[in-house]
Amino acid sequence: MISEEIRIVKDGETLRTLESYMGNKANQMNQILKKQNEVLNAWKTLNLSISGKELILKSLVQSRALFLATVNRMPKDIQKRMEKQMKDFIWNDKKATMNWKEVSQPREIEGLNMPNIETRIEAQIIWLKKYLAPKNERPDWAYVVDQIIFNNLQKTPKIAKENKISWIFQLWNKTGKKDTIPKFVNEMIKVDRKYKVEYDILEAGPKPRKLLPIWHHIGIEDNYSWNKKLVTCLRKEHKIVETGRLEEFTKGNSTHWFCKRLAKKIIDKITEHLRPGKEIN
Repeated sequence: MISEEIRIVKDGETLRTLESYMGNKANQMNQILKKQNEVLNAWKTLNLSISGKELILKSLVQSRALFLATVNRMPKDIQKRMEKQMKDFIWNDKKATMNWKEVSQPREIEGLNMPNIETRIEAQIIWLKKYLAPKNERPDWAYVVDQIIFNNLQKTPKIAKENKISWIFQLWNKTGKKDTIPKFVNEMIKVDRKYKVEYDILEAGPKPRKLLPIWHHIGIEDNYSWNKKLVTCLRKEHKIVETGRLEEFTKGNSTHWFCKRLAKKIIDKITEHLRPGKEIN
């Protein structure tokens, strides 16, 4: 028996928790917009200056929106409605005297320095940041997303299961046309490609370059050689995963001459500024 004191939220209803609204088949965003409208209407009565309105929008609207984008995600239609609320607040429900692009520009270039809801609440940037966090800081859901992406890669070239190490640090980061990836994961991938998120190897130094996965290396365009028999030997028999380890193998005393020769060819294929022993000035 479930105690009568315990509330079970029905489909279509919302439950407020941690300043967010949760519920199955419920329109949580309408609740959020309603609350935001109440806040802005209360401040409208004080006849604030432009600087005062900027402060309110950034402290009570933008900060709330960033939090909700992390928890609930922020659909485009909600962003537009939120942006309209902000415009009405700035211009006292009258016709704007500046276009929105100018309004959100810094004052140094003749703008009003207002928050741009579209660029600052691109929710998937927040998810992408969490997804790409260091291993000891990654949330559990990031590992689930890894497996979702691994299971929906394009069919060619074929990618060995053992070679699926990192979506962002390898060159197999393309999903198939008929994938079954959830919408929010697809959106996160689109954001990654839109802003060209990549490893800043030039700033990182030699050590991080040695830690990069060697298979489907981000500095090797030849993507069809990774399933060769000798590559499998390097990976399984010699336990090579990282670029630095492969470089060490080329200089070692192994009698597996064919494997050693292939290892040298692979190192030579890496674009020069990404080679593990290359010093960047």
